[in-house]
Amino acid sequence: SIGTESDSYAFTFHEEELNTILSKVPPGWKVSVISVVGAFRTGKSFLLSWFLRYLEEHCGRNVSDDGVDKANASGNDQNDGKKWYERVQTLNQHEGSFDWRGGTERNTTGMWMWSEPYFLSRENGEDIAVLLVDTQGMFDHETTVGLTAAIFGLSTLLSSYQIYNVDKRIQEDNLQQLALFSE
Repeated sequence: SIGTESDSYAFTFHEEELNTILSKVPPGWKVSVISVVGAFRTGKSFLLSWFLRYLEEHCGRNVSDDGVDKANASGNDQNDGKKWYERVQTLNQHEGSFDWRGGTERNTTGMWMWSEPYFLSRENGEDIAVLLVDTQGMFDHETTVGLTAAIFGLSTLLSSYQIYNVDKRIQEDNLQQLALFSE
């Protein structure tokens, strides 16, 4: 989380919460962390909510201590011939999604990791746990460039895959910002 009573730009690491999430990953499994960064109010949390729906349809979530998938959460036996995205009922955060809303005010502050890992078997037979991370939007009127760079950098270091979410078309300033934060 970002901000304390004495310093609105201080980072607080919630180690116990992270350990609770990581304890759900069976020993010996590889972990892939996917995060999304980008300007504020451009749909990062909404995009991650779609990722959650995809993973719910294609991954197991109940893995025993020995790493065996106890039940696949895909529900493929009752899909009525529809594709996974045609079966999505809602992306409402009360129905198990990242918190998001429309409007001009920022919604996400700090960095948020989804509380449950998703389990995949890769084509080579390797088992992997997938974790999703949402980040505070960049370039709002409340966050300094230094804090924005710190969020981007921390997210980059934490992630196996980072998505730089750009609204509409990629502009030259998007690439300049990416170069600045990468440095």
